[in-house]
Amino acid sequence: MNTNGFIILIRRLLINRIFVITNVFGLSVGISSAILLALIVSFELSFDGYHQDSDRIYRLISQDVGKGQVSYDPGVPFPLRESFTSDFAEVEYFTMIDANSPGGLVTIEKEGRKNSYNEEGNIIAFVHPEYFRIFDYRVIAGDIMAAMSTPNTVAISENLAEKYFGDSKDVLNKMITLDNIAPVKIGAVIKDPPKNTDLPMELFISFSTFEDERVWDSWSATSSSVNAFIKLKEKVDSEAFGNKIKDYVQKHIEEDESKVTNLLLQPLDELHHNELLPNFNWRMASMNKIYLLSIIGVLLLLIAAVNFVNLNTALAIKRSKEIGVRKVLGSSRGQLIWQYLIET
Repeated sequence: MNTNGFIILIRRLLINRIFVITNVFGLSVGISSAILLALIVSFELSFDGYHQDSDRIYRLISQDVGKGQVSYDPGVPFPLRESFTSDFAEVEYFTMIDANSPGGLVTIEKEGRKNSYNEEGNIIAFVHPEYFRIFDYRVIAGDIMAAMSTPNTVAISENLAEKYFGDSKDVLNKMITLDNIAPVKIGAVIKDPPKNTDLPMELFISFSTFEDERVWDSWSATSSSVNAFIKLKEKVDSEAFGNKIKDYVQKHIEEDESKVTNLLLQPLDELHHNELLPNFNWRMASMNKIYLLSIIGVLLLLIAAVNFVNLNTALAIKRSKEIGVRKVLGSSRGQLIWQYLIET
């Protein structure tokens, strides 16, 4: 575009500044809102999809049927850990996550002084070593499998290591006290979990720690904070396996219960979207909400586009005389097209 064309462009935009401001504002709001909603939807759909073979990872959930009512519970009975893997060859790895206890009080002794931290949320949990074979974590220091196989040993995140000791590189074998119960040793340091996970734990305690004091033997008692996850072997039909394990818990219940307890499979990618079953993040986004946000984003983009077209159509009618004059003065069709495209 030559200097004269640029001057004409600026002048036209200034003359029609109301149209320009309305167009810029409408398009900015529409496109920005659509992009923001797209980012939100993309984030909500990405939860725990980064784990390798995530399509083979399932949570075991309890379904209670009785007196004409059906209820669901993410908790499973503790005795499940003793026999499930050996009873079903289809299971590659099994782990329990016990987030019931201890509390969030963590005490450390540093330079002769005791410092206490009250950790909120489900960031502390007892797990089996197989937890780190099912889910992907980057180990920064130590041996995570040895730590989770040894009583009174923990693994902490890089964030907690820096918070407690000011350094994540020199914390191995240091002691921390959980809930004023007993000291435990740090056996490994792992990378902080990402934001898009429903497993936000940052302090993992070997499952055998305090096991006698915190577990129970009843097959009919569950807690929503005691979950079990499995990873199926390759080429296992999850639907057929789900039918196979359905009555597994009920077979072990000796009490004369008025309800029937079924054991079901929940795919890992449903943890974030099933509002009937809480996860450790206590934050779910149903697919209906995600679809609604997607529709709103598309509608905002369409409204912005329609608004833009309507305003420019109205302006084009007003400028028809200008087009005719410029053609008489020698402007080619191509020049006019480029002029209006650049303005747009």
